[in-house]
Amino acid sequence: MPINRRYPLAELKKALAAWPLTRGRRLTIAYVLLKGVNDGPEMAVKLNRFLTGLKVKINLIPFNSWPGAPFETPGPAAVAEFQAALLQKGHTAPVRWSKGGGLSAACGQLAAQGPGDET
Repeated sequence: MPINRRYPLAELKKALAAWPLTRGRRLTIAYVLLKGVNDGPEMAVKLNRFLTGLKVKINLIPFNSWPGAPFETPGPAAVAEFQAALLQKGHTAPVRWSKGGGLSAACGQLAAQGPGDET
C-alpha cells in the first residue's frame, strides 16, 4: 500500500510488538478484504507471516461496495477461505459483515456520497 513507503511494515510490526499489553489482552487488527486485491490465499499466508509472534485478534471486514467504487466486495466463499487460513494458524479472526449495504448506508458508503447525491 502507498502508505507503506512512509511507514514500512517492519516499523509497524516493531511498534505493535512494543505496545504494552496487560495480561490476557490482545491488539485488534482491522483487515479490509478487497475482491481480487488482498482476499486470496497467498495474502492470508502473508498476513499470517506478518502477525507471527504478536498477540492479536484480526477483524476481517469485507469491503462495502457502492456504484462507482474502485473495489468490489469479496464473495462469502473467499472470505470464509481467508478466515480459515487465519484460524488454522491459531488466530482469532471474526468476520464483520456490514449492515446497511443494500441501501448504501454501510460503513464507508455514506462518505462516498456528497450532499444531494441521494440514490
